[in-house]
Formats: sequence, structure tokens, C-alpha cells
Amino acid sequence: MAHDLFTVQELVDAIVYSISDSYAVRRQRILSACALVSRSWVYPTQSLLFHEIHFHQNTPVAKPARWIGLKRTLEISPHLVHHIRRLHLYMGLLEDESILSSICNFPFTHLEQVKGQFYGTMQIHHALDLGQLFSLSTVRQVSLNFTSSAEPQVLPRIFERCSPACRDLELTLGCSHPLLPNVRDAEVMTSIPLKTLRLPLFGSALDRGLLPFLSPFDLPHLKALSIDRTANDSDIFWPEFYPVFNRLEFLSVCVMHAKTLDLSQFSNLSYLCISMEMDSISQQDMARLLSTMTSTHHIRELRVWFNVIEPDLEVCTWVDAVMSTVGIPIVEVRVHEAGWIKFFPRLREKNLVLIVPPGRGWRWDDIIATL
Repeated sequence: MAHDLFTVQELVDAIVYSISDSYAVRRQRILSACALVSRSWVYPTQSLLFHEIHFHQNTPVAKPARWIGLKRTLEISPHLVHHIRRLHLYMGLLEDESILSSICNFPFTHLEQVKGQFYGTMQIHHALDLGQLFSLSTVRQVSLNFTSSAEPQVLPRIFERCSPACRDLELTLGCSHPLLPNVRDAEVMTSIPLKTLRLPLFGSALDRGLLPFLSPFDLPHLKALSIDRTANDSDIFWPEFYPVFNRLEFLSVCVMHAKTLDLSQFSNLSYLCISMEMDSISQQDMARLLSTMTSTHHIRELRVWFNVIEPDLEVCTWVDAVMSTVGIPIVEVRVHEAGWIKFFPRLREKNLVLIVPPGRGWRWDDIIATL
């Protein structure tokens, strides 16, 4: 008897996983229906339905009811817990306090990625709850977005028991944070070889005040570093970090923070992304930075992103001339408007100008996957 095509597991998997690219709300509805088709459809649909859990301000169901319902489902059907690999939290530290504590102390078994955006005043019990979540042995990626107030001694407690498997860290700390005191170094017993570090926004520029917050991590193993524009637009004194970041392969930096950056200090660097922010465009700074590349550099990809309202014609002309003859295998300029392409005639002829809408830059998760 011929097999029913809809019971051939390879075909079922292909059908179900093709649905994973659909619009989020529609995907959930379709997958829920697919789980009822037959037994062979249950596992692949459940693995996608529970793969990524979101709690944010746009959740159709109120966060308390959503978590209570999800927790009850997981307790009744514990086999579903191992499907949960990613957890996204957007919560107020006051109004969502009990939910956050319950989530952080839930026994997830295969959780790999945690992304949290929090508002409100962080107290010691919040830090300890987050520390419990980040301590799960399966956690490999952590993203923490926190822009409100907290006592300086509270923040380092978040990572003091961080999972030894953690390799990728993203921190957004707002301008209300003072430099963190070096209070945990003597007590840290583990050294976690961090692979990637992204600082989308930090209250002060990268400096030694950040290092106590990262004390559980072994930064000399870092392969990728991304530093966007900092809140107070101060410069970074790079020479004191060369010994720490000497294994970097990927570097993304705003040109305004690169005034003391010497690319020759990164012998393994192969990917360089330079962001030209609003009022930070400086032809001199760009020229100085690119002049630090030695003839023996290993940079294979150079991208310049004009993240501005209106491009400066003089700077565009200079970038066009330099990048069209720089001798790097892959070069690219990113702009926000199609009309800006005309400012880069040499690169345009080679199809090296890419239009990227504001807020739609390269995906950090894609960079992580290549390392």
C-alpha cells in the first residue's frame, strides 16, 4: 500500500518548517492547526510553537495570564519544556516583579538565549533573579537592555553566577549608570571565555569602569566586538584595551569613538564596520583610522554605514574614492535613501552601495553564527 505523503516524516518536517518563516501571528495560528493533523505532525509543530517565548508590551494576552497559562501547560506536559530555546522579556521591574521572579526560577532544561528589556529601579532581588536565569547551564546568549536607575553594587550581581556555556553577550546600559566599582573581582571563581560582546548603548564610553561588570568573563578570547554611539558621546582610549581585545576578528565601531583606534593592533581582524553617525562625520578621523591598516592586514570585508539624516558631499566623495581602490576583497557602503547613491559614482558602478532603511542594519545574530 502506498504511503500517505502527509505521514512521511521528511515531508512533514519540510512543510512545517517552511511555515516558520510566516508572519508571527499567522504562524502561531497555522502551527496550532498543524499539530492536530496527525501524530507525525505533533513533534515538529510543538518544537516551533515553543521554540521562542515572548513577553512584551504588545502581547495580546496580559503578561500575568500568559505566564500562568504557559506555566500550567508546561507542568501538565513537561516534555514541552525542552522545546524552549529562546526567551524574550520586556518587563517593568515593579509591576511585573512576581512574574519575572517566577520565570527566572522556572526549571528550563534547554534554554539557550535570553533577551531582556527592563524598566524601573533594579534592586538586589531583581539582580539575583536574573542571575538565577542566566546561571542555567544551557544558556549561551544573553542580551540585557536596562536603562533605568540602580545602585552600582547591584548590577555586577547579575552575572556573578553566569552559565559557563555563555559565549555571546549584549549590554545596553543607560546614561544614569555611574562607573561600576571593582567590588566583585576577588570573589569571582569562574572565567568564562566570552566570544562576542555588543554594546548598543552604554552610559559612558568603553572604559575600565565596565570591566567589573564583566568580571566573570574572560575577554581576551573575544572574537567580535560592536560599540555603537554612547550616551555621552565621549571617546574611547583604545590603547588600554589592545591587550584585552587582541584576538578580535570582527569590529563594528562608530567613527566618533575611533580617534585613538589603531587597526594594526588587531592582527586577526577580518571584518570592519564603521558607522558614520549624525554629527560625528569626520573625513580626517576616517582617513586617520584607515591609515592604521598595515600592508599585511587580514581585513577581507570593510563596510561603512552612513547613519545620517543628510550625507556630507565632501565626505561621500572622499569615501567613494578611497573605498573603490582600498584593495580589500569585499567593500560596501550602506545608505538610507536611494537618492544618496549618486554621491558614490565609483562604488555605484561596481554595485557596492546598498540601501538599508533606518533601523534595518546587519543582524548581530547572523554575525554570531559565522564565528
